[in-house]
Amino acid sequence: MGLSAPPEPLRIDFDNRTGADWQVIVDGVMGGLSTGTKTLTDNSMVFSGSISLANNGGFSSLRSPFGQYDLSNYSTVEVRYRATEGKYTFMFETNKRFYVPYFALFLPGTENKWTSVKVDLEDLLQVRLGEKTGATMSKRDMMEVIRIGFMKLDKQEGPFTIEIDYVEFR
Repeated sequence: MGLSAPPEPLRIDFDNRTGADWQVIVDGVMGGLSTGTKTLTDNSMVFSGSISLANNGGFSSLRSPFGQYDLSNYSTVEVRYRATEGKYTFMFETNKRFYVPYFALFLPGTENKWTSVKVDLEDLLQVRLGEKTGATMSKRDMMEVIRIGFMKLDKQEGPFTIEIDYVEFR
């Protein structure tokens, strides 16, 4: 039985090209009034907008295209970002239906100072309609990721900004 080398890190470095195909999805799809915009810079992707709780609203999101994102060969994820106050969610979807649980890494606001958060993928929490289920991400779940993204859904009305430098899987 031979040892295999660990996979090369998978790094998504956001810049004025990477992230061009990511899309903003807001609560307007359900009648809400929140907003969101994406801006690509030379070195990052900026997601900003405003959360409104009117009309049962309360979220704004920025999501990658659907695809096959098999993460089962990796054990950790690191996000380098800076953000205004509040709580942000880095999400991992395994199904196209909004009500099916997804996995989440919760990112605190940073007072707009750069920071990095690194966690084990198996520690990501399963969330269904904004509520934690108590489950964590399994290797099978890692194989079935079809989209990743960032969300602002902490029920805090007002403007927000999160700037993402990179996401790296190791």
